[in-house]
Amino acid sequence: MKVSDLEHCRDRISFLEDEIVRQSEQFKTMCTKQSEPKNLQQKTLFSFVSETEVATEHESNTTGKQHNRTKALSDSIILNELTKLYETKSKRNKRSIAGEIAFSAYLSNPIPRLAEGHVIKCDKTILNDGGAYNVYTGIFNASVDGVYMFSFSINSYTETHVKLVVDGANTADVVSDPYQTRITYEIMASNTILVRLSKGQSVWMEEYKNADWMLASYDDVRFVTFAGLLVY
Repeated sequence: MKVSDLEHCRDRISFLEDEIVRQSEQFKTMCTKQSEPKNLQQKTLFSFVSETEVATEHESNTTGKQHNRTKALSDSIILNELTKLYETKSKRNKRSIAGEIAFSAYLSNPIPRLAEGHVIKCDKTILNDGGAYNVYTGIFNASVDGVYMFSFSINSYTETHVKLVVDGANTADVVSDPYQTRITYEIMASNTILVRLSKGQSVWMEEYKNADWMLASYDDVRFVTFAGLLVY
């Protein structure tokens, strides 16, 4: 109900109250002049007052009902807002818990020979919040649905191709391809990608295309890395 409607009801009740006062004054005047039998005057006033009271009660009941509807509507709006607030808070809490998924790992020893299909196991972690990355398998397992960001890098003295795999499907690639005349120099390569994962999906680094190649990385110089985090 609009505020203007409520104000109209209040004005109507106020008018009826003023009318009672006015008729009462008229009654007193009529009694003084004795222009009518007193019982008729009383009857007339009583009839008007009764009708006015009924009308006033009706207006009051109408206003009450309208007030109740307004209050119900207001309560509904408040409930709706509280529901939205609760849902927002729940999402924030979920993000706060889910947001603890982040890892950064590196290869602490060189791999002199890589076979095609070799899973690169970065065996040391700088951080592993949520424990989603396994240093023994080199595989990250998504514990919640969401969009994740992954970054990976390699370093090699020979032509080496590595891909980032999601459940067996290639999603991104890096290649280290030093010049043949400069085999004493190593080449680094890196890539970053955003990918949407479902809970339970796995991500890892895997060598492909060429067999019997190598990666160079050490505990003190960390050239081969694998990192990831839940964005949202």
